[in-house]
Amino acid sequence: MEFGGKVLPQAVVETNIPFLPKTSGKIRDIYDLGERLLIVATDRISAYDSVLASAIPCKGRVLTSLSLFWFDFLKDVTPNHLVTAAAAGDERLAEKAAVLTGRSMLVRKARGMHRARIPFRLRVAKLPRYGGNLRDKVARWPQGIRQASRSDFHTDHEGRCWA
Repeated sequence: MEFGGKVLPQAVVETNIPFLPKTSGKIRDIYDLGERLLIVATDRISAYDSVLASAIPCKGRVLTSLSLFWFDFLKDVTPNHLVTAAAAGDERLAEKAAVLTGRSMLVRKARGMHRARIPFRLRVAKLPRYGGNLRDKVARWPQGIRQASRSDFHTDHEGRCWA
């Protein structure tokens, strides 16, 4: 593929490291290394919870670069899971270095949350999505909550609230 007179590298749509357990998301492939995870950003394109057939060459490298920038920029503000971006330096992964370089991160495993708890200080719900009346669709919604109203309540991914 050419762009602006330059030949772009082949897009990486899928990675394959056969000796490691793999989980695939819409964009990233995740390999289990025991106490660590290898996260590889592919060039797949996702839109509205679907993965499209085409890919954008080097997209995974751009996504990884953005992630690395923000992890470094915020390292003094909050801890993160990044161990190194030099995951291809692992001896077991040497033969995959060409694919992994620039698009992979070695990270610490984190304990997952059973429910995503999202604090909402300003309610901006799309009420028509809920049939126009949020209170009819969501159990235990606090009284007095209106579109874009200030709130000290928290909501989980199923719409349940707590103070």
